[in-house]
Amino acid sequence: MQGQGKKTKSENDRTMTVAEISEYLSLSTSSVYRLANELKALRVGGRWAFRASDVEQWLLKRRTGDEPPLQPVEEVGSLVRLFSHMDENNIFLDVPDSDAGTLIRNAIHRASLNLTESPEPAAKERIYASIMERES
Repeated sequence: MQGQGKKTKSENDRTMTVAEISEYLSLSTSSVYRLANELKALRVGGRWAFRASDVEQWLLKRRTGDEPPLQPVEEVGSLVRLFSHMDENNIFLDVPDSDAGTLIRNAIHRASLNLTESPEPAAKERIYASIMERES
């Protein structure tokens, strides 16, 4: 029977090296070695191996109450933390619009954006047109 018995590895089941953990956590390799027991590392063939899910759990345990929850977002084969790319000035709670086009247009025009094109109104209009084309 095809498809049975053969499980695919999820992203969190993969193992990571000391170098990968160092880059992922923005720590030196010596700091990663010091944290090996906390991170539940395993010795495999003389090298340390870390399960991505264990590292995620370790990070979650260290969150403070006022930090936003971690929200991984799939993007071309990698995980990106969306909240770190968001500007709180671009979160609108007072949105009366119910039509998607109007909502998107108003959000873009209210947003504080670092645009490389000018004039700003024309650049925002091009962003709106691009989003609406993708949505259709």
